[in-house]
Amino acid sequence: MNITMEKKKAAPKGMKLPSKTYINLAQNEISKKDVIATVLGLILILIVAGCVAKFGVIDQLERLDRVYALVLDCATAAFETGVRLGLALTAPDRP
Repeated sequence: MNITMEKKKAAPKGMKLPSKTYINLAQNEISKKDVIATVLGLILILIVAGCVAKFGVIDQLERLDRVYALVLDCATAAFETGVRLGLALTAPDRP
């Protein structure tokens, strides 16, 4: 599909300028290289986001859970030991 354009006045004699007399509207704007680059870019972004989520969030939450469980076990053991020994587990009353 071609569209013809108007011809303009010729350039002065010593200058050679390109002239195009039609526009080709039947061009394929999307190439396979663009699609491949886009798909590879999206895959790379997903891999980076997955690594950030895994190492920056999920592993840190698991570490926090382990520490919390350890503290809870220690506190429970200390409380049970204090009860068996008959220790007062509350703050003493002040006169």
